[in-house]
Amino acid sequence: MKTDVLETIEQIKAGLPREALIALLSDKNQSVRGCAIQSLVERFGNDAAVVHDLQKFIENPENRKPAMGTISLSHLAMRLLADLQLPNAQTVFESLKGAWPEADLADLQWFLSHG
Repeated sequence: MKTDVLETIEQIKAGLPREALIALLSDKNQSVRGCAIQSLVERFGNDAAVVHDLQKFIENPENRKPAMGTISLSHLAMRLLADLQLPNAQTVFESLKGAWPEADLADLQWFLSHG
């Protein structure tokens, strides 16, 4: 995998295998992680394992850091999880939302309704 961020994002858009996308979910660059989680859900959203992948991604403290304004990659992943039509997706979503840090809950709710 090339180390240049833009080249990596282009590779993601071109259609990396699931295993490569999973590996990129822990990349040091937020843009790469954001593109990888979106691509994972877009391409493999019918795979029940995606719910677990999203949960791990959301719970990762690195993804709770603001990416744009007060919105984080965890906010983005919560939106993706909320839209999944898979068994257990809504249960996991509600569990994560119920445990969301109070200080950030208003931003999450805003993003879920406007993002």
